[in-house]
Amino acid sequence: MLNFIQQFRRIQNKLHLDSSLPFITLVSYTIVGAALFRALEFERDRIEREHFKRAFKFALNHLIEKAVNEIYWLLSYLNLTQVVNEKIEQSPWSWYGSMFYAGQLYTTIGYGLPVAKTRAGQILSIFYILAGIPIFLIILKNVGKMFSKFFRKLYKRIKSMYLGNLTVSVGDAFPIAIAFAILIIWIFFSAAMFCLWETQWGFLTSVYFFCVSISTVGLGDVVPSNKNMMLANFILILFGLALLSMCFDVIQVSKVKKSWRITDRIRDWIASQVVCRLISSKLEMHNYDSDSDDEFDSSFDGNLLDLVPELSTTSIT
Repeated sequence: MLNFIQQFRRIQNKLHLDSSLPFITLVSYTIVGAALFRALEFERDRIEREHFKRAFKFALNHLIEKAVNEIYWLLSYLNLTQVVNEKIEQSPWSWYGSMFYAGQLYTTIGYGLPVAKTRAGQILSIFYILAGIPIFLIILKNVGKMFSKFFRKLYKRIKSMYLGNLTVSVGDAFPIAIAFAILIIWIFFSAAMFCLWETQWGFLTSVYFFCVSISTVGLGDVVPSNKNMMLANFILILFGLALLSMCFDVIQVSKVKKSWRITDRIRDWIASQVVCRLISSKLEMHNYDSDSDDEFDSSFDGNLLDLVPELSTTSIT
């Protein structure tokens, strides 16, 4: 033991550890203390923290669940209040609402609001549909033709005004592109009007509602809520249906005129072929005798006029 102490002092003197020994001792003491305290306290502290973490999660989940229940209750209350107010405040079967329902039946749009709930109302709806749809289709077709004629005359007048009378012919048809442009303008105009009294709708929603309406699809996902403007909505939709019918009439007239032009060309071609065949056959039958010239001319003219009546007003030389 004495030898160990002597050797330690010899090493201490060689390394000059006299001044640094207290510092080394303090660091070592600190490390040993840290190891001891960590071994004694770390596990208990970890358990307490885990317990607090679980308690916090439980409390947070409880608060979230309670908040969700409160929000759900609030939304249910607001929804119930809205339903009750709609049931109490105003009936959908006002004059405007009833006219809107009647229009849905014979236009076959059918938004699903309002609906007939009584047996008598349902039976009346059936007979009203059976009688109203044919009447509406006839009126819609006539109005579409009237619009088509009006815009066709207006188009010809404007065209003759700016391009001159020589460029306008009786057979000029109203352009299909302009007809659909008028329909699109009316769609945008009606959508803008819807945005004025349907404050919850955007412009795109209004355009969607109008297109679904004039196509008579009537999905019912977007329905007007302003009961006082039901009649105005219906008038805009009816005018849109009439313009759509006008577009169909313009397409039909254009196709008919095109088929007429094709028929006229075929008839002219057949007439020219008949004339050529007749001339060839007559020339082959006669040998250009001078004595038979008059007889040939008279018989040729008669046969030619019989085969081609259009030539009766012209002279054959």
